[in-house]
Amino acid sequence: MRESAQAMAKHAWPCRATRRARRLQKTDTVKNTVWAMTLLIFAGSVASGAERPQIPTENFEWNGTFKAPGEDEPVETALTVRGKWQNGYFDLYMQQGLKGEEVWVENLIYQNHLYTITHDWPGFSPPITKVCYKSHGEVTVEGLNAVLQSAQLVGLEKIDRVPMNHFRASCLSRSQIVGLPLPFPLHIFSDIYVEPNRPRSFKRWLQFGDAVGLSKQHDEWFFFEEENSHPKEIRLPPQCVHPIEILQEPCRNLREGLLITRTFEALRPLGGVAHPLESGS
Repeated sequence: MRESAQAMAKHAWPCRATRRARRLQKTDTVKNTVWAMTLLIFAGSVASGAERPQIPTENFEWNGTFKAPGEDEPVETALTVRGKWQNGYFDLYMQQGLKGEEVWVENLIYQNHLYTITHDWPGFSPPITKVCYKSHGEVTVEGLNAVLQSAQLVGLEKIDRVPMNHFRASCLSRSQIVGLPLPFPLHIFSDIYVEPNRPRSFKRWLQFGDAVGLSKQHDEWFFFEEENSHPKEIRLPPQCVHPIEILQEPCRNLREGLLITRTFEALRPLGGVAHPLESGS
């Protein structure tokens, strides 16, 4: 009996050792995955050590040229962007074109809400034009800067012999008109060019995606040529007193979304780990 017990113990030790080795292997896999994530995030932050572009939060005005190359007759018109403290709010205003021209668009963040109205655009009529749309939830310059803070450095380039940091930012979201059941995707990507050490002074801005503008290619170029610190007063267009309200989900950054998805896919074989979007959290 004693010999039998000793024999059983000899066989049990390898089994326990195997189970222990598997547990250690599983733990090491988790540690390695987390460590790889940390290195990836750290490497990304080091590689993009240049200051990310930010919208100024002091009074400013930029003037330049707006271009939409995707039209049969490419659009090229005046561009104005201004930010101003008014009644305790930092309001932001952008105008493409001018009143009476073939293209005239106004976008505002006014008292912490986004308003947009396309007065005129070739080939379009109401409800695309002449109608003002307003964000149901709050939208602020601070919130836009938080999105821009996740921008990735594409590289240092020279434009007209001037060094420029080229950044790319993304916003993956969904929107829907209040009262209507069907949401629609909102995918916007921005390439922003700023001089090194001047992240609050945009020089060029390319915006593209399935929710950008009315041009066939869904891309728009903004070129900023002049700037000053004495903006005119920002006023809400009369059509925006009674707007159509839009619900929008918070922006997700493309890089962060991919990192989350890949991480949870790596951890899934280890058991008990669900993707937050799948678990509803």
